[in-house]
Amino acid sequence: MKQETCRSEKLDYFPLTSHISNNFFILHKLLIFCSTVFGLFILKQYIKHSLANADLARILHTKTIIIIKHEHYSRPGCTSAVSKLLIERMLQSQGFGSRKWCRELIVNGDVCINGIPVTDIRSSIDTDNLEYSVYGEFHRFREHIYVALNKPAGYECSRKPSHHPGVLSLFPEQFSRRDVQPVGRLDHDTTGLLLMSDDGTFIHTQSSPKHHVSKVYVATTHDSVTPQLVGKLLAGVKLHDEPHPLAAISCQMIDTHRLEIILEQGKYHQVKRMLAAAGNHCMALQRSRIGLLNLETLELAEGEWCYLEENYKALLV
Repeated sequence: MKQETCRSEKLDYFPLTSHISNNFFILHKLLIFCSTVFGLFILKQYIKHSLANADLARILHTKTIIIIKHEHYSRPGCTSAVSKLLIERMLQSQGFGSRKWCRELIVNGDVCINGIPVTDIRSSIDTDNLEYSVYGEFHRFREHIYVALNKPAGYECSRKPSHHPGVLSLFPEQFSRRDVQPVGRLDHDTTGLLLMSDDGTFIHTQSSPKHHVSKVYVATTHDSVTPQLVGKLLAGVKLHDEPHPLAAISCQMIDTHRLEIILEQGKYHQVKRMLAAAGNHCMALQRSRIGLLNLETLELAEGEWCYLEENYKALLV
């Protein structure tokens, strides 16, 4: 995963001349203040004007040498090039429970890195390309989760389902703790490709009609598919509570009772309502593609899911 690296200006080393020891108190206060970028700027200007001819600045006090070097300054929301976390925090970020529970996992020897149990809760680990196991089950550190599900019928796309099981019941418990949620909605009786993520920006990009991410559906109709039906769906049909007619981007007949329809809007029950407005009735509906990501390419049986790596995510744009 690529991470943003926040850099402040690099301060070189400067030697201390004799008169700096008299100003140690001032420098000490400036060091405390340099926890902000502005503080670093003030400190640099002070040293620059106080030690114009110096090559290296070392602050000597009671035989202690403090060397000033600030290459990476992390503002809130930014991480350094190499990201390290306490192992308990890493486990919590991956959805394994509270920090207290994660500590117990560590102390009990249930967490392994490179096949070796890690039992020290004070251990800090580099999360870049991190692979680990919990209870012997292999995991990879993921800053965000992106998955594709071949949704079966009879599941609601909701974190709080009311009449049918929720799609999250098809995933490990960690997903719920990480606030993974469906990207858009499919009706409980609609099957096919459904994206899930805990990345809010990704969810918005895929869901918003402003980004024009096309969705391909295969609808099974009650009555025969006719050229007139296809023509109406392409020309646009008026739906209740919609100010303007809604039209399919593309629509073509597959066989006598099936058609493929491509939409961008994602309105409530849109395919079913459009078919009804065009004089037919939808008996079954499957979403087969999002963007250029095809369900057949993923080779997922109903109820199966997989992580979306970068090559698959690129197909969604």
